[in-house]
Amino acid sequence: MRLTRTIDKIIENAGLTVKDTGHGYVLRCQNDLTTFFVQQPLHILALYSAAASLHASIEWPTYEAANAAAPHIACLPAKQVCSAMQAILLSDYPETLAPLVTAGGLAKFGIKGDAPCLHVLAKIPATVATRWWAFLHLCKADVAFVGAALDFPPKRTKLLCAYETAFASPIPATHAALKKMLSGLPLFDFTIAATAFTQMNPAWQQSIALYAQLCASKEPYHATMLAVTAAELRAEHVYSHRMQWIFAQLLETVLKEPKLNTYPVLIALAKTLASCS
Repeated sequence: MRLTRTIDKIIENAGLTVKDTGHGYVLRCQNDLTTFFVQQPLHILALYSAAASLHASIEWPTYEAANAAAPHIACLPAKQVCSAMQAILLSDYPETLAPLVTAGGLAKFGIKGDAPCLHVLAKIPATVATRWWAFLHLCKADVAFVGAALDFPPKRTKLLCAYETAFASPIPATHAALKKMLSGLPLFDFTIAATAFTQMNPAWQQSIALYAQLCASKEPYHATMLAVTAAELRAEHVYSHRMQWIFAQLLETVLKEPKLNTYPVLIALAKTLASCS
């Protein structure tokens, strides 16, 4: 890979030099290794970001000094750490994060212990959600804790938790099973999620075709796909303190009988349920 202006600036600002050996790049620190990374832990992240961008190796003394100072990353703002990690995760060499995990650089953020082999990450679709999920899953990290510690947007944490819940579920073998699983989760691109799951467990491959068939059938499998909305129920004078329960019952009905997903049928059923609640 050729040096770009952006990568070259990262290397320069991080006090690093890069050498092209003809067989690849080698990064090294040109400053006092006894204090440099300890005093400026942001440069540890810059070092690994550059290594991931260039698929570069790191000269051993620099590697040792950076890893020894890795716990000081805990002093950095969460958003800086998250941004650097995400850049590495979305690169062609996301496994570059492994030494930082093992060295304890990410322990404060809930990612600790000896990192497992992370080479499978490169086979995961390079989206923010899939790469983060796969990385945290491989590291056995608590998604909710990491999301809070790294200041994830709430929607991302919710999506990653949905991924984890789906992956922990029995692999659906029928339309009914797939609809049941998806009905209890936020809406997300199941095809790309299942593609990521397949890299962890090949048995998930069958669910990709199953989902395509489900989409083609246009059968509803989520509350947002119901033929009525809360506003429409209120307009029809359907009021209840158990509205969430009513929607759950409506969804359960159309999961079993998709043809019942019509406005008149669901309005009538909602009125009956409201009168009983």
